Amino acid sequence: MKAVTIYRGRIYTTSALLAEGTDDLEAWHHAGCAAVDLETAATFAVAKHFGMDRTSLLYVFDNPRRKEHIFLDDAEEAERRRLGNARMMELVLDLIRAYGARQ
Repeated sequence: MKAVTIYRGRIYTTSALLAEGTDDLEAWHHAGCAAVDLETAATFAVAKHFGMDRTSLLYVFDNPRRKEHIFLDDAEEAERRRLGNARMMELVLDLIRAYGARQ
């Protein structure tokens, strides 16, 4: 499989899809956030309530700071998304196996 770049970093979770402006994106970037998503905080809150372990793996397919987003589609972008999705699935399965081995 072709290499996929993996980053670790802080995530800013927002509650509104596509509601952020340029000032918000720049503020989150300067605060050290590597990504913005919509689901992590809600998922973590529910898992914490029920005493469950939790982690988040995200794969990024757009970068609004560079004016790159999911609606810009070409063959290269489609292939990058396909590779990212395949690599994400591998990572998730590896994580599940590792977690299961701890039990």
